[in-house]
Order: sequence, then C-alpha cells, then structure tokens
Amino acid sequence: MLEGIDRQCLIVKEDRQRKIAAFERLQLIHTYVKNDWRIIIRYDADWTEMYALKTDPDEVTNLWDQLDCAKEQSRLVRNLVIDMMNLQDRAPLPTCQA
Repeated sequence: MLEGIDRQCLIVKEDRQRKIAAFERLQLIHTYVKNDWRIIIRYDADWTEMYALKTDPDEVTNLWDQLDCAKEQSRLVRNLVIDMMNLQDRAPLPTCQA
C-alpha cells in the first residue's frame, strides 16, 4: 500500500460537521497505517477495525476483537496518539500562560 513512499505512518482523519444521509450521527473517524497494520477508530460507535495488511491486503478479516492481537492493537493505538501529538501545529506560540 505504501511501497515507494518514505513515510513513518499514515493518518487519515474524517471529521464531518454535518450528518451524512446514511448515518444517524456525525462521522468522526481516525485511520492509522503503520508497519503493515491498519486500524480504524470511530468516535461514539461500536464499529472499530484492525487489519494485518501483509497477510490480509484486502482487509477481509477484522482482528480488533482477537485476543492474540491485543498487544499489537495497544501498540498501534498508543502510536496513533503519539504521532498525532507530533503532527500537532505548535504555531503560533503562546505569548503568556493562564
């Protein structure tokens, strides 16, 4: 999927301000791809996904609830948060502290 691209990870954020006709609520979705893994986390929904892209490139088998993948899942979620923090805009710098 990311062959030939020099990237540490890929983060895609879907932050809808309005409802989509097919959904009852706003769609807030974060997708994270790193080291042949992909996770998709939806806010306020019971539908979360995790795929091993090396062995399942078509994303057929959702591994999110698989106990043997819990350690990898935890690592991916932690890395997503850290990578999002690293991408956060730090400008303009604050001029004072509250």
